[in-house]
Amino acid sequence: MNKQGLYKRYDFLLPPKFDGGYLIIALYDKLKNREIEEYFTQKEINEILTDIKTDFNLDSVRQWSNIKDNLFHYFLRSHPDEPWKYYLTDYAKNVVDLMISKLENPYKNHPLKKVFRIHLSYVTVKSRPLKSLKESSEGYSFKVRRKLSPII
Repeated sequence: MNKQGLYKRYDFLLPPKFDGGYLIIALYDKLKNREIEEYFTQKEINEILTDIKTDFNLDSVRQWSNIKDNLFHYFLRSHPDEPWKYYLTDYAKNVVDLMISKLENPYKNHPLKKVFRIHLSYVTVKSRPLKSLKESSEGYSFKVRRKLSPII
């Protein structure tokens, strides 16, 4: 697919904040916290839209009838037996999981990262003929142990 094709379908893949983006995140959160059932109704969707309006001090949010068509491309589906109920697609859940994992990366500010940055530096090796692998690895091993000794 070319760039123009992605431009045309971008809003289907990642809807704008107030055109369904925040709604998907809020639905995911309520499902995860078991505040709503896996199959939810339009009434619950309208309540979430009202909460978004209040949380962000907006005069109004787009009506469900105006945003549902875009969300039905990848994010929402109707229940097969109960067409008045909806559910989040796996794609929607995976997108929100990805957002959360990027923002809550447990290793982002890990102290070990700082320690390695301080105590390990690149070792410059002079160019010389290699007599034996054992001789070379012993020298390198000594340098690494010396650098790591403060943290071991």
